[in-house]
Amino acid sequence: MWFVSKVPGAGFSVDSLVTDPLVTDKSRPSKAIGLSKSMWSAPPAGFLNLNVDGAMLRDGSKGGIGGILRDNVGDQLASFSLPFGLGPPILAELEAINYGLDFFFTINNFDRSRLILESDSAIVIEWCLQPSLCPNVFISIVRKCNECINENSVIIRLILRTCNVAADALAKAGIG
Repeated sequence: MWFVSKVPGAGFSVDSLVTDPLVTDKSRPSKAIGLSKSMWSAPPAGFLNLNVDGAMLRDGSKGGIGGILRDNVGDQLASFSLPFGLGPPILAELEAINYGLDFFFTINNFDRSRLILESDSAIVIEWCLQPSLCPNVFISIVRKCNECINENSVIIRLILRTCNVAADALAKAGIG
């Protein structure tokens, strides 16, 4: 019922969601669905939310990655902010997701909660869900992310940049 109320017009009946809730994980939301809010919203009970982001200096000389883990009432449980090094911005976004997944699954306190991972990079999310679309140069990290997402039933979704300001600030702080 929560999903149906939060994502009107998604095309899923309550019955289909009850029989197979993972159907929502495999769907690609339209740009109008789930992207209209300009503020971060808490996940439902039983879920934790990890927002991640990558940032690079304009010349690509150094970057940072960041993430913030919150519970269903919006309380911050953990965060990370790390330097990244050289590379294109898309690689920083990929590294943020990769590190975020490792970060979450190495924290033993949260093993009973499902993870919702959010990023503001549409292309990286698409690659993580469908590695065959990824260029060969990024395939090893994309496959690693995809395997972790599938093995752990992680929900990964696109959010507006305005909803990702905390993770963006942590990524920029990682630059130094």
